[in-house]
Amino acid sequence: MFHSAASIRRRTGADDLGRFEFLQQLVTEYEAFAAAGPAGSAEARERLARLANFAYDPINHGFLWDLNALDLFLDAMALAGDVHGLGGRDLLAQQFAAGGLCNFCLEPRVMRSLAQDDRLAVVLRCLEAESADTVLSALTILWFASQSGHLAAIAACEPLRAYLEALARTTTAAAPTSAATTTTTTTTTTTTTSALTISPEQARVSKVARVCLQDWFLP
Repeated sequence: MFHSAASIRRRTGADDLGRFEFLQQLVTEYEAFAAAGPAGSAEARERLARLANFAYDPINHGFLWDLNALDLFLDAMALAGDVHGLGGRDLLAQQFAAGGLCNFCLEPRVMRSLAQDDRLAVVLRCLEAESADTVLSALTILWFASQSGHLAAIAACEPLRAYLEALARTTTAAAPTSAATTTTTTTTTTTTTSALTISPEQARVSKVARVCLQDWFLP
């Protein structure tokens, strides 16, 4: 649900933190727990998820920009996806950070910064993530960038086409299940071919990847 400045003032009591101060507190707590390594990972993920949720509402974008949430989300995406990083790979933190940046990238300053400062490489690496939700967030960020006048920056990402082709090859069509039974006077043989199935999330990834591939690279 989107809020206006007036609705935020009505929902905030006289003794409560203002929205900027509250978001600043979340950022400070996230950074402290993230610096603690594995011992603080659960608390860090919880703060990261809350920041990602706040990024959904454009009323918060100015606050998050002032709090440098762009780098916070990008750093979390990179570190959480690094198997050699402190504490190893954290797929849930990577998913929350990618979702937060996906929400936040509707802020024009965020999109310009992503395209101009070569930060799309971090987003690109998330196309290899194990979580389908993380991959969908990365694809959505790239799509928003392409629709915001940054298609040249998208197309210049060298491995992008290969990533999209690999994701698009995932088929939504299950292989048919067949059972053939042959009966003779002495033996009965039954052969069954199992159906190939994929999750709904994987199917969405494949569909979005095909759309991006067609729009960006194919005539």
